[in-house]
Amino acid sequence: MKNFKLFYFSLLLVFAASCGQEEQELSNEQQLLGKWVLTEATMSGTSTLGSESIGELTMTLDGRNSESDHTLSFFDTGSY
Repeated sequence: MKNFKLFYFSLLLVFAASCGQEEQELSNEQQLLGKWVLTEATMSGTSTLGSESIGELTMTLDGRNSESDHTLSFFDTGSY
């Protein structure tokens, strides 16, 4: 009976270990592939534009978007 319990436990351990390896074998790029839905975002930054007619214009963005339904898809060809 002890041998049966030991065999069952070792089989369970091997099964659990093999399940976790599938996710670890994916690269960061492979994990990123697919369709992503943006539901909220926090944005901040500075942008500077310049032209001869208006000179230099600096814009500062700081905000939060809490209701969004934008989607972004990443493909294995490197495009999105």
